[in-house]
Amino acid sequence: MKNLKTLVIFIGASFMLLVGILLCVNEQEIIKLNSRLERLERYTYNKESIVFLGDSITSRCDLDKYFPNYNVYNSGIAGNMTKDILDNMENRVFVYNPTKVFILIGTNDLVYSGLDNDGIKNNIEEIINKIYEKNSNTKIYLESIYPVNNSLNKIEKLNKEIVETRTNDNIKDLNNKIEKICNNNKCTYINMYDNLTDKNGNMKRIYTVDGLHLNKIGYKVVASKLTKYLNE
Repeated sequence: MKNLKTLVIFIGASFMLLVGILLCVNEQEIIKLNSRLERLERYTYNKESIVFLGDSITSRCDLDKYFPNYNVYNSGIAGNMTKDILDNMENRVFVYNPTKVFILIGTNDLVYSGLDNDGIKNNIEEIINKIYEKNSNTKIYLESIYPVNNSLNKIEKLNKEIVETRTNDNIKDLNNKIEKICNNNKCTYINMYDNLTDKNGNMKRIYTVDGLHLNKIGYKVVASKLTKYLNE
């Protein structure tokens, strides 16, 4: 009986100590802890690891906001070209052991790589082949390059240094080649280009911050299109 009484006192004191600790924990830390637990719960539930691979258009996307119920990783890096990804596949893709990979790359190659569209296409195909070599069961989704809008004026925040020499005609030609990659492989082509253009074939003004990068409205359009592929 004495031992039982001591145990009850110990449990009660431990409970009060735990309550005291919890009360002292910063509210922001509790929020962070909940976020980690939710991510762990999502991963435990669906057993998927989904990587989004690309450049600044990917890196600027708040994946947790648009895909809160999925175990997603943002592997986008601003300024990246196809060669940058090929040179670092381990840290950009393989470390996550992905079940699905969404690839959006090539717009920077059009300006900085010195490659023609066939060369860019070949690099993208090599990225896909390397992923399959690592795990042939990985599902790969290849997005079309997004359109640009170089007709915006200064008031509309067009940054000529951002759009540079990109043209939608060149982008469409590259997208045709990208689609053929998926026809020759088992990856899925996602035609995002047509979902983002206006009647003149430019990026819709309401979707972009500078003629190249998306704003929140643009990302919402993209996310709504991609969700069905995350559910496959």
